[in-house]
Amino acid sequence: MSWAITYLHKAALLEKVRPGIYRITERGLKVLEEKPERIDTKYLLRFPEFGEFLKVARTPHRNGEQSGKLPPEEEIWQAYERYKTSVVQQLVEKIRNVEPRIFERIVIDVLVRMGCGGNLEEAVEVVGKPGDEGIDSVIK
Repeated sequence: MSWAITYLHKAALLEKVRPGIYRITERGLKVLEEKPERIDTKYLLRFPEFGEFLKVARTPHRNGEQSGKLPPEEEIWQAYERYKTSVVQQLVEKIRNVEPRIFERIVIDVLVRMGCGGNLEEAVEVVGKPGDEGIDSVIK
């Protein structure tokens, strides 16, 4: 089920509402209107987003082989790359949907963890108000 949901999401047939909750998109409704006999990987490749998601599996690898005849280590590496891409996309999607004050806090936390200004209490002074469409902080 998890792979099916992931593939439909990557093809933009489903959209994530919140963890574990998905909603069918306009594109997904159009696909249902077509009443396809099967919705499999081959079918989903008609959508560019899904093709990008599988890009790692379609590219030549270190040993020159294509996907399907790979050593187990290479298959594991490809699966890791697909998973990492998926996690990054989910994280970006989630960050885009947070409240402005939470977004400001995320940016500040990232800067502090990158070494800007020491620890969180010493490093940051918030100077703006949430909802003013900016990140208003001073990082020492």
